Amino acid sequence: MFTALSTQRLVLRPPEPGDVDALHARRNDPEVAEFQAWALPFERERAAQVLDHVTALDGPTDGRWWMATVCLHDGEIIGDLAVRNSWEGRSAEIGFTFARRHWGHGYALEAAEGLVRWLFEDQGVTRVHAMAHPDNHASTMLLERL
Repeated sequence: MFTALSTQRLVLRPPEPGDVDALHARRNDPEVAEFQAWALPFERERAAQVLDHVTALDGPTDGRWWMATVCLHDGEIIGDLAVRNSWEGRSAEIGFTFARRHWGHGYALEAAEGLVRWLFEDQGVTRVHAMAHPDNHASTMLLERL
């Protein structure tokens, strides 16, 4: 089960149905979606379906994508972290999506560090991996730092 995690500037919390507007807006931004696997437009109904799927899970699950909502300490939603476990929870693939206006502030790295720490220390994961589009230099640099 996933409970909220705090970092210096952020809260990583389980997703809630009320996150739909922020998810919809973030996933509809062409610059945010440029290197992602979803097609535009990303309908609000689809955002609601994504949230229905992930809120039904208690946290990362083998073979299924789950997502944590990333907020500033004041509650503003700024992004999400995705996790898909495999090998009976020993391995995890991660991903991240942040609203464009929050790029360049180190939030994605801070959030990913918190998530990866939790995966290793609390969940018994022994390997974490991620993929990035070759042209997504910012994400590639973030993953190298992580």
